[in-house]
Amino acid sequence: MNLLRPLLCALAVYAEWCLVCPAYSFQTFTVGQVLTASQVNQLEVNVRDHQHGVSSVFNQAATQADLEAAASVLLYTTPGRQQFHPSAVKFFVKANVAGAIQGTANNVTSITDVGTGALRVTIATDFSSADWVSHHGIQAQAALSVMVDSAAGTPQAAGTVDYVSRNTVDSAADPVMWYASGVGDQ
Repeated sequence: MNLLRPLLCALAVYAEWCLVCPAYSFQTFTVGQVLTASQVNQLEVNVRDHQHGVSSVFNQAATQADLEAAASVLLYTTPGRQQFHPSAVKFFVKANVAGAIQGTANNVTSITDVGTGALRVTIATDFSSADWVSHHGIQAQAALSVMVDSAAGTPQAAGTVDYVSRNTVDSAADPVMWYASGVGDQ
């Protein structure tokens, strides 16, 4: 019992200290209680991990399948895997009216000016299907709108998307700049 007294004192301090830390196994003990070997081992693990900033609950990286399922709140993601989460942007591009990339782009093989008020984006790593979400916008000097071009027959595929820009009388009109990105499963 005398050997456990310092451990029980440390446990009391540790228990108060870690009340805000839900990652650790927390048990209450009474003064004079004899700890089982399992309880002592768990206490040692908790104290060691807490001192070193490690939690056995939160030290496992998510796999591609974990991220695609988007269900776990206990696994962490690494920079090389985050793109597998459904909410991660899979491509983005900023292009001028001539179809030239302006500034930055990610996961885009090419962009093509396919006519007045029309732009095609070819994605480097295709989505798993045509069922993904496109975000798009334009910079214009006049009142224009932009949309995915469903009239062209191939509005959105797994690896390409066509955009059109129209003016207020529904005629094709070039914007100053195109902006596009997409999210979904790849």
